[in-house]
Amino acid sequence: MDADELAIKTLEAHLIKGVTARCGDMETLAPEKPYDAMVFCLFGRTQDTLRIAKKQCRGRIFLVKRDYSHHRFSAGKVSLGEYTAGSTENVLREKGIPYTVERFTAEFGQPFRSLEAAERFFALYNRSESEVLSKDEIRARLTAGPSAEFPYYLPHKKALCLFTIETAAISKEEAV
Repeated sequence: MDADELAIKTLEAHLIKGVTARCGDMETLAPEKPYDAMVFCLFGRTQDTLRIAKKQCRGRIFLVKRDYSHHRFSAGKVSLGEYTAGSTENVLREKGIPYTVERFTAEFGQPFRSLEAAERFFALYNRSESEVLSKDEIRARLTAGPSAEFPYYLPHKKALCLFTIETAAISKEEAV
């Protein structure tokens, strides 16, 4: 499930048999019967995913979380706070919820049609209010793009963690 229709259309083009994509707000669009599994990819706080999963899933949940602590496109150090693997591990340990975790990296780079588009991207995603990257600093981060249409590329490998949790291990009290 995703709230973005384009994301759902893209997913549907690559779905495996037996998987259904739904567009909407997962907190208000509950399934007719509990899901067999749910994947929360870079989604919200751990506490929120536990609450939603307990209500909507009868099987296993998979949480993909960032395995780094600070925002990557800011000029300064801006904390990601509760949206990290470390925070997730702390919550699960505090609640006594068993889990497995697998660490990996994935390429999440961004292609650009122009240098101006790259500058807009950095202006939009810079979370540091006190510092701004200069045009030269932005250009220094870019490499050759994948095509003539996208001649610039911002490589970006994300360190991620995949947490696997059995929904039955989440008590109603822990999901609050």
